[in-house]
Amino acid sequence: MEDPLLTLVWAPVAALALTAILIPFVRRAAIGAGQVTAVRKDRWHQRPTPVLGGVGIFLGFGLVVLGSSLISGQGPAALSQLRMGILPLTPWEALIAASSLAFLVGLVDDFVQLGPTVKLVGQILAASVLLMSGIGLWLTGIYLVDALLSLLWFVGITNALNLLDNMDGLAGGVALISAGFLAAIFFMDGRFALAGLALALAGALLGFLIHNYPPARIFMGDSGSLFLGMLLSGLALSPGPGLSRSLLAIMAVPAMVLAVPILDTTLVTVSRVLEGRSPA
Repeated sequence: MEDPLLTLVWAPVAALALTAILIPFVRRAAIGAGQVTAVRKDRWHQRPTPVLGGVGIFLGFGLVVLGSSLISGQGPAALSQLRMGILPLTPWEALIAASSLAFLVGLVDDFVQLGPTVKLVGQILAASVLLMSGIGLWLTGIYLVDALLSLLWFVGITNALNLLDNMDGLAGGVALISAGFLAAIFFMDGRFALAGLALALAGALLGFLIHNYPPARIFMGDSGSLFLGMLLSGLALSPGPGLSRSLLAIMAVPAMVLAVPILDTTLVTVSRVLEGRSPA
């Protein structure tokens, strides 16, 4: 069986290398498919740039997670031991399933530009996988209230990352810092499998940022931002043995880790409302 501490070393390195290698192939495919963003004032770039970088992040991260599953025979062991929800999914399985569904919604949107309502429905469906697996904000003891708060968190953070993706290196950099802090928190709490998952994500993001650092040669697109938002929001609330149920541990720490996208989304929403525009 794989040593969980060894995963903390090889997972981010492998994810970094795979993503960095895959992105140029994804870039060429995006150009061939016509998935190139023209110069736009709100994107702060000065030349047409291909999107679909999220495909490289997803593949780099996913291949490492799949490799870890095959080596250990059960996926990250500490996550496989917990079943706390309605769906017969472990938190590890739910995180992968929900973020993969969000990735697919974003990928479709990259090609056909889904309307805000359709995107929201897709995000809610992905968030429901997390919720029904037992990952959520269990604050009040009233299931309906807690479920609504949880959906608001998952969908809110997902859209926050999506809105933040408007400048070279910004969304990827914030997500990288968030994943790093989550990995540190999980490591200090003894949840090494979650730490390995967060570090694998951080490695994939670093591999992407090599190509997204200003001036960006590729954007992550909605496939990347929705995938990252759903995965980070779920990771931040993932249960673990001995996890404190205090408000500080449940709400304040994840909110501080993801403070930048939360504050950015609040600012964007308020400014659009004051201008008489729809927040969508």
